[in-house]
Amino acid sequence: MSSVAADGNWKRLAELLQAMKSKHSGMDEMVELVEAELELETFLEQQGEVLRPRRDYANGLREAEMLLKDTIDRRDGGITLEAHLLLAKLHYATAEYAEALKDIENSGMELANTQFRTLRALRLVAEVYAIKGFCLEALETNDKVMDKMRSLFCYEKAAELAILYVGEIEKNIVGGGSTASTPSPTQKSEKLGDILECCLEKVAALRVRDSTIERKSNVEGIEWYRRIITCLGDKSTGERLQQKMSRQFAELLLRAVPAEGRASAISQAVSMKSQNLSFYMGSHKGYFSPASRTEEVILLLLISE
Repeated sequence: MSSVAADGNWKRLAELLQAMKSKHSGMDEMVELVEAELELETFLEQQGEVLRPRRDYANGLREAEMLLKDTIDRRDGGITLEAHLLLAKLHYATAEYAEALKDIENSGMELANTQFRTLRALRLVAEVYAIKGFCLEALETNDKVMDKMRSLFCYEKAAELAILYVGEIEKNIVGGGSTASTPSPTQKSEKLGDILECCLEKVAALRVRDSTIERKSNVEGIEWYRRIITCLGDKSTGERLQQKMSRQFAELLLRAVPAEGRASAISQAVSMKSQNLSFYMGSHKGYFSPASRTEEVILLLLISE
């Protein structure tokens, strides 16, 4: 069930939901939560690839909202936490940003120290950290500096979890540890999901922008670009985002790094990738590590094609 939701296979989840509703399924406590998630994700999928929050989505998501609130009232533990997080996602989609922030606070997500039991839970928490950042940006107070710091912290947390999610889901695909419901690499969608894609792109761009405004070195922003691109570089998940960010990063390097500079010589992201490649289980075992800005820009442009 969790692997189907993590894959975004909502049609298959709808089929499994009917089995869950049977008297002896042993999953009675999960029915409302799964049905609400199915309603929410199916509705959002129908609105297009890019999620643009709109107030008029509220009518279409009324049933999902009621199911989630019923779950919160009737259940406890991890089920309640997930219901709060899904409700935050719903309220973000309906442009109710203050409500979404309340849902996140009520979930206790940021106080929880439990390990992620499923990829679905990992992805959901990553999305909600990103959503919190989006909401904080949309509801700026008089203290704009603090608002930006808080939202950037959320984006970075979401990006860390998204990178972890990509690595874990790819292990399942390549290592054969997935269930029958998990698609093969050739079947796997190249989209990571609009919310996480937007967050990964945003965190790198914001770090570069802040460095430019404060007249600091662009090293931190550049390193975020490298980290995200190398994370996605040999994986089917997020391929389109990798191509897009490679173009952006190539332009940034041309502006921010001297032509004679050894662009990736001291890059922690590139060094770590080089060390890990010998242990990687996928098919991309060969690699090239650029030794100058020119080499890195050419490599990025080739990736972006």
